[in-house]
Amino acid sequence: MATATNWILNLIVGVPCGGVGVWGAAGLFVFYALVCQCVAETLAVWWRYPEMKGLRMEQTEEVLREGWGSAAKRVD
Repeated sequence: MATATNWILNLIVGVPCGGVGVWGAAGLFVFYALVCQCVAETLAVWWRYPEMKGLRMEQTEEVLREGWGSAAKRVD
């Protein structure tokens, strides 16, 4: 499993580096910046928004209106 993970991640990093001649160093930097931005945004949304499973629509509306999902404002 460790070897497969290593090869897959090396492929993800190595393939774009082969295209440095096509994209140039600046293009490669932009590609990695976009990937990092998507990961950061996904984590921020996961951290910021509360779990809504099991809440009625009225409870969900109240949670989102009264504190944008802060744990202290959650309606049980």
